[in-house]
Amino acid sequence: MNPAEEYILAKPEPWRSMLMELQAVIKRTVPEVEEGYKWHLPFYSLKGKMFCFLNFRKTFVDVVFPKGILVQGLMMF
Repeated sequence: MNPAEEYILAKPEPWRSMLMELQAVIKRTVPEVEEGYKWHLPFYSLKGKMFCFLNFRKTFVDVVFPKGILVQGLMMF
């Protein structure tokens, strides 16, 4: 198991299920994305560049696109 998966599985419910679903959506929507673990968070890169990361706080989950303004042509829904 990789560190990103360990991070997700260590979270309490319902947050774990939310993170697992987000992980699946990211991988299904952008199959060429590479999953990693940076800054103690599940991190996804695309063509060697930052794409997004998942973050858990006590009462919410974040999906962060650090350079979201540059993301073009991806339909998430």
